[in-house]
Amino acid sequence: MKSRIVYLTVLAAVVLVALACYSEVSYSNPQESTVNQWLIEFKTSEAKLQLSMRYQRQGDRGFSYSDTDFGVTLDQLPGLTREQVLSVSGTNVHFQLKRDAGTFNFEGWFKEGNGSGHFTFSPNSSFASELARQGFGKPTDEQLLSLAMSDTS
Repeated sequence: MKSRIVYLTVLAAVVLVALACYSEVSYSNPQESTVNQWLIEFKTSEAKLQLSMRYQRQGDRGFSYSDTDFGVTLDQLPGLTREQVLSVSGTNVHFQLKRDAGTFNFEGWFKEGNGSGHFTFSPNSSFASELARQGFGKPTDEQLLSLAMSDTS
């Protein structure tokens, strides 16, 4: 029951962070805006943290969403420690997840194994150039974001 209450508290925090983090980010159109959210659940009995990421874009054609959910080991998230994740009093966090298509930069809050916040994405121009060189065409920053969320190499 306590786990469920903590989860709902973290979920409520994600909604508040989403509202606070609603910012203009343009890939191709200055009238588009994005909301990037993350949520992590950690159980000490499991080897991996469960990372959920949501990207929402509002543009001329309405809303588009991308959600992904996967397991990740703590060593794949430079800047995040086990002590921060399990903090009893809660702590602010800043960490990364590096993928071939780009790097996710996370910031947010952790308490007792549950964390939430928002993220930004830094596309890897070398990866984009390599795709173009191989005849796939040069992906947009938004396409690189999708490739990175799905961990496409």
